Amino acid sequence: MTAPIGCQKLAEKLILPTYCCDKLLPKYNDLIEAAWDEHDEGSGMDVLYCRMKRVREGLKKLNAAEFSNISSRVAEKRIEYEGLNCKILNGDLRSDILARAAYVEAEYNRLCKAEFQLFQSKSRVRWF
Repeated sequence: MTAPIGCQKLAEKLILPTYCCDKLLPKYNDLIEAAWDEHDEGSGMDVLYCRMKRVREGLKKLNAAEFSNISSRVAEKRIEYEGLNCKILNGDLRSDILARAAYVEAEYNRLCKAEFQLFQSKSRVRWF
């Protein structure tokens, strides 16, 4: 059983801006489905409250695992990306190096976006 679309939109509006920087994480949908698959007893509001509470706890764990110490992770990815680019510019055009460089670039961009959103939320300023 998956969460109703209206409940997922509610979860995105209420929970994600506080606990998760990037809604596009692959684990996000699994987390929502796991919270909604458990059986709860009580009225409709009790069931919704329990499920939203499970989603919140899961998002806290996901945030800690994916975005802890993000500034140092961005710096590490930048150094790795620069090293791979130096190899490519020096003529090392093996397919494994090119594939690794593409992967590291995508990961670096994802981490930069998450770091920006973290700083943006801490500044309490709305950037348009």
